[in-house]
Amino acid sequence: MGYALGYRRFKLFPAEISGGAAAIKAFGGPFGEVRFCPTGGVNPGNVKQYMALANVMCGRNLDARQQLDQERRVGTRAGVQCPGAGVAGLENSLCAVRL
Repeated sequence: MGYALGYRRFKLFPAEISGGAAAIKAFGGPFGEVRFCPTGGVNPGNVKQYMALANVMCGRNLDARQQLDQERRVGTRAGVQCPGAGVAGLENSLCAVRL
């Protein structure tokens, strides 16, 4: 429905149990101009798989709050530099928006 209305940016929740990075990669074939922000199941152990995809903009998982609090102090998220580190409102961001 959103695609038919002209939208090309979508939140995918819950990402991991909806097929994860493999599903998002597959969506890239028929919907090459669409970008996703996967949430739900994105964690420090799999965030690099998501961010390696050209059609992923961002990711977030509030379940990883304790690790995020520690990583926020050094400004990284699972080895991915986060420009939002230390910025109010972005403290739970797992990865940066891909421009």
